[in-house]
Amino acid sequence: MYSEIVKTIVTWAEVSDALEALDAIEAILYKTRVDDQQSNGIAAKYKLVKELQSELADQADKVDWIRLRREELKNMRVVRLTTAIELASDVVDRAGSWVKQNIGLDTVIDWVVDARLLGGCKVTFEGKFTDQSLATRLDEYWEKYDR
Repeated sequence: MYSEIVKTIVTWAEVSDALEALDAIEAILYKTRVDDQQSNGIAAKYKLVKELQSELADQADKVDWIRLRREELKNMRVVRLTTAIELASDVVDRAGSWVKQNIGLDTVIDWVVDARLLGGCKVTFEGKFTDQSLATRLDEYWEKYDR
């Protein structure tokens, strides 16, 4: 069983944001006054903090809940996807949904941009790798016909 926040996180960057949001929430959990630096950090991740605080509100042991969420986030599986260009947000959302449905809710995508690929992508997941890039296809073509 995964928390609601894990179900909504799609990218490794969002995992990092969620961990920072948990740190901010934990730092102010028992404080009566929040300093400007903490306020700025919380504001930058406002939606995520609100989602986490919403889940946290119903928890009897808030410190343990934060510890469990942090552990859950750190243990998420990562699909590394390298593309030649930055992908549009709707493509990221669709790919993230596909990953969650077909691999598992505890899986996120680590997006890497490498223009040397020219097109296509490289995918690495749990020790397996596939290179479907245009650069590799062109190299294979020239190796085959350049004899």
